[in-house]
Amino acid sequence: MYIERNTIRLALALAGAGRTLAAIHRIASANRYTPPKFHSVAFDDETNELTLVKTIDSNNSHVWISLNHDKSEIYGSSMDNGRLSSYDAATLELTGIVQTSGACLGQNSAFNVATRTEPYYVISGSYGSRNGCAMSIAVTDNGSFDDMSQSWRYEAVSSAHGLAIQEVNGTELLYTADMGANVIWVHAIDKSGNVEELQRAELEGAGLKPRHLIIHPQGTYAYVTLEATNSLLALKLDEAGLVDEGGESSQFQVLEEGTSNANYWSAGVSLSVNKRYLWFTTRGRAGTSGLISCFLLDEHGSVVSKMFTLETGTSNTISSSVTAAPWSDEHAILTDAPGAYIEVWKLDEPLEATDGDVLEYATAKENPEAVRMSNLVDASLRAPEDRAMRCEHHEDGNPAHKLYEAYLHWAANGMTRCETIGYAARASSAMEEEGCWQLGPYIIETTLILIAPAFMAASIYMILGRIILLTDGERHAMIRKKWLTMTFVAGDVLSLLLQSSAFVYVFDATLMILVLGWMNWFHPGEIGLLLRGGPAGKNGLELMYKTGRSKIDDQSSAWREDV
Repeated sequence: MYIERNTIRLALALAGAGRTLAAIHRIASANRYTPPKFHSVAFDDETNELTLVKTIDSNNSHVWISLNHDKSEIYGSSMDNGRLSSYDAATLELTGIVQTSGACLGQNSAFNVATRTEPYYVISGSYGSRNGCAMSIAVTDNGSFDDMSQSWRYEAVSSAHGLAIQEVNGTELLYTADMGANVIWVHAIDKSGNVEELQRAELEGAGLKPRHLIIHPQGTYAYVTLEATNSLLALKLDEAGLVDEGGESSQFQVLEEGTSNANYWSAGVSLSVNKRYLWFTTRGRAGTSGLISCFLLDEHGSVVSKMFTLETGTSNTISSSVTAAPWSDEHAILTDAPGAYIEVWKLDEPLEATDGDVLEYATAKENPEAVRMSNLVDASLRAPEDRAMRCEHHEDGNPAHKLYEAYLHWAANGMTRCETIGYAARASSAMEEEGCWQLGPYIIETTLILIAPAFMAASIYMILGRIILLTDGERHAMIRKKWLTMTFVAGDVLSLLLQSSAFVYVFDATLMILVLGWMNWFHPGEIGLLLRGGPAGKNGLELMYKTGRSKIDDQSSAWREDV
């Protein structure tokens, strides 16, 4: 039985290394969002059918899952609460829990990878807007979590996203793709689970955002996905396993010429069983289909060519993880979230053998009906599992959604009427003779004209809260979601009291000015790119200087990481 590595971010492959002649393969996935679930899916490589076998509760929602050295244990990371969970791979029963601590106290766990030599450890990386960190976790004899061994920080601006492990000269090396610092870190892992920094390799070019990476089994190359430029970076490694900073370093663009770089952000990378085909995925922003590409490598790991880039069935997603199948050189599995989307791809239309029996292919084809997990499970699971679909399709009967929708409808229509009546009362009051003003129109205008903006402003807080919820973006919010409404309402009440005392004080506008000032000073590159596609700046003054200058080419623009 197989379980491929790659959930709704990643699915796993249980048991059986290498290829097999069996027609049925098992794929496991874990929910990125609530409710926390594990799904077991069967893939028939003869009929190309995907079938849901079962769905069970998991201890947590997992952004990433991986396997230990012998595929007997599954390790799950969580972005929601920083909890890592271990499960028996055969039964999916919970075997251990570890909370991020030490240098990672209060941080999430966005990624994990297990060492391959005894004694065994699991390395967890925390991803966010700042203070990227990692920790090594000791495991018991059966592979379940024991306790943290060591934790460490990278840099204040670090955002550790992808991890990879490779044994070099008898020592396991940890490679970290740091999206925030724009570097690749190399650490040595000793027998006690402690790490020692060996290298901080800065990438050539600002704001590349290295997201995921894998190491060629021969230790010759590190293959890195560059989210900002939508390209594959092949970094030459020296005999010690370090990045050869004076050696070969090549970028390979996945987008076709003339395609807008701003519509895409690259994601995952995986290597086939024969180590000759490298799969690469790219997420599409709203309204743009994601992409899957495949590169041909030579026997030493050098990139020979990009064989193809094809559209996937996903759009406006946050994952697009890809895993080369362990049963075949030709298959790969793509999973995505939101929506629990699974596609199985197979290389197609062989051209010619490059050397030996390794073929180059012109394209690939997906299974005829890619499986969206929410179409296979019952309605009680489907509604909360797919948050994006829940926003678009409100016929699912979700009471919270209907209440939210009703409030927005009432705010938009009811408050418009309030404004109309209020200004009509003001006009009526203005037409009265001087000194003969009536109290009624005055009360109506002061009440209805002022009350409408308050409820409209409240709808903004609700929309902001929904955006934070749907994008899992609370770590980027200046105010925690549970305090959001309370903070703004308290500010509005204070503002109303001050205005009634002849003070001029508008809480919402003041906060907006502060936020805009803070963002423009500390994140000028992000604001510049979002507003006009301009190059990243060093400070707010530089951003002001660049205003009105010509736009840069789409191909060099970068976008802010959403997840």
